[in-house]
Amino acid sequence: MTDGHPSDIMVYNQIVAKIKKKKFASIIACAAGMKAKVDPLKQLTDQVYSLDTMDSASFKKFFKSRL
Repeated sequence: MTDGHPSDIMVYNQIVAKIKKKKFASIIACAAGMKAKVDPLKQLTDQVYSLDTMDSASFKKFFKSRL
């Protein structure tokens, strides 16, 4: 879960490459907040979801819908 703004894009790109080599079964990214960027997350996974609000009801609903 992130705002989608890597603080160091060069390091982020290196880490994405390392993570993809690990062959995880599934990676789910969540862009949190109305200003969150999804493009950097799409470099990591095709499963990118957005939460425009971070209130407790939205947060709970997000996790319930993924189970």
